[in-house]
Amino acid sequence: MEKLDVYKVGDKVFMIVTDDPGERIITLKADPDHASALRDHFQTVTFGRYLDKGHWISIGAGRGITPQLITKLVKTSYQVVVETMPVRDRPKKDTE
Repeated sequence: MEKLDVYKVGDKVFMIVTDDPGERIITLKADPDHASALRDHFQTVTFGRYLDKGHWISIGAGRGITPQLITKLVKTSYQVVVETMPVRDRPKKDTE
């Protein structure tokens, strides 16, 4: 059975990691236009496996998928989700 690690900010999901040695993927929230561009550019970026296909992408290992790209996409996913939350529910920034 597939094991999923789900990461949330507040009660909202921003990342799902599939812990399957045969097919490790990360599913992240993305702006639909950016998601489309990523799918066009990277063969291993596909429509989100578990959630809304327009707003989520799944990323597998492949050409051009670097740790730096993954870090950037995770941070973007987190920020996209935070921006959908009511201001009162958003996490406090370190500078506040």
